[in-house]
Amino acid sequence: LECINAISKIYSTETTKRLAGKSKASTGFLENLIKLKSEEYGISEFISKSTIRSRHRRGVLCASHRGTPSPVASAEMALVKICVQMGKIRMPLTGPQAVNVFNDLIRGTRLQESLFEFQCARHPKSMSLGSCRLTWWKGFKKDTLIRS
Repeated sequence: LECINAISKIYSTETTKRLAGKSKASTGFLENLIKLKSEEYGISEFISKSTIRSRHRRGVLCASHRGTPSPVASAEMALVKICVQMGKIRMPLTGPQAVNVFNDLIRGTRLQESLFEFQCARHPKSMSLGSCRLTWWKGFKKDTLIRS
């Protein structure tokens, strides 16, 4: 993510300079920049040129993570700590158990209210507004793995 952010910033700066001077960037500029920064950051995965171009076009050069920020993000790290501790005592949490623990953790707090509002805006007909479900757990595991 840091590598892509750095590439996006440099590409945007260079493209803006070129537009102001009414000249084009050299052929293969973006490819060379991606290759250079990938080596600098030690990244072996493929970085798409269209990703960099779309970030420049949208004006979002530095993304903290993909998607809309979670309204309960501040409590998610507490759940990570609970999961780690449960794992250390050889009693790891299953998905449904983790969801129940998290719902208990946020019950009656402002986080539950903000989650309720977040869910109302996106899923007004849902039967479980104000609480997380197993689909949240799956996304949480994926996001937490990326952040760590």
